[in-house]
Amino acid sequence: MNDLILENISHSYDNEMVIKEFSLRAKSGGITCLLGPSGCGKSTALRIAAGLENIQNGKIFIGNKNISKTPVEDRNIGLVFQNSSLFPHLTALKNVAFGIKKSANKQKLAQNFLKQVRMEDFKDSYPSMLSGGQQQRVALARALAHKPRIMLLDEPFANLDMTLRKTIREEALFLLKSANIPVLMVTHDPDEALQMADKIYVMQSGQIIDEGTPVELYKNPANEFVAGFFGDLNVIHGTVKKGMIQTAIGEFSVKNFADSSRIKLVIRPEFIKVSDTQFKNSIKDRVENVRFLGSTTVVYLLVGDVRLKIKVMNQKTPKTGDKIYFKVSDFLIFPDE
Repeated sequence: MNDLILENISHSYDNEMVIKEFSLRAKSGGITCLLGPSGCGKSTALRIAAGLENIQNGKIFIGNKNISKTPVEDRNIGLVFQNSSLFPHLTALKNVAFGIKKSANKQKLAQNFLKQVRMEDFKDSYPSMLSGGQQQRVALARALAHKPRIMLLDEPFANLDMTLRKTIREEALFLLKSANIPVLMVTHDPDEALQMADKIYVMQSGQIIDEGTPVELYKNPANEFVAGFFGDLNVIHGTVKKGMIQTAIGEFSVKNFADSSRIKLVIRPEFIKVSDTQFKNSIKDRVENVRFLGSTTVVYLLVGDVRLKIKVMNQKTPKTGDKIYFKVSDFLIFPDE
């Protein structure tokens, strides 16, 4: 399989290490996301994979072929950046055709790729005549048109408004999957990573700190930082006594922690069930505030000195001042360091 493999990559600028022993595998036919905050080194890793940065330490493979020293023009890589980088003097059709190797059907092939991104009606338009979303569609078509061995995308939808971003990345998901090549996408947006990725690598301060499928990272993150990347958290500090932690919202069993260990009980807002009637092991308290968010509503409870944030579906939403029952259905535990 022609997987993209980055092996033990380290890189520095002006003697400052920005990537430290970085390794990942982007599998053929899958979408791999490199997720992390701004400045963590993820774009540098992508540029090294593309050959836009000379490799300093480590190796890069496509399948069994070491391409670490291969010039960028010989790597046969499709690239899409945050800005579309279309040729301003060429129409959409000619931009896409530019990426196609010599062929008697060059124009027809270019039109077919424009059709795949729903831009066939704009084939004679210049980039300045297109919206940001339309430009990115053309850029994606151009990148795929020359049949690259791998696709690299660096924050490709970051400049689009939220609604357009969701639409275009959904279209891109199926188009990229159908290419059946390794796809590596850099993003700082966890929602984007969850929607697009078959596998996610989470990066912090130049290092991979966690990896897994979206479900694995959401349900079993390596630490609080990773957990917080994928949604809001309720964090309750406590001390272990005889395998249990006592809190204002109940008693919880904790494993593999010695007595007197300081720990964090981490609860996602959607891990708390609420009802206006009592159910087993539930606690009753007053709703402090309610905020409507469309598909869900956020309910705030103040239990002792602990403020809980709870997400509920909108079939039956409590109101400020209501007394409701709640129960934690799941939680995460991390050392309180």
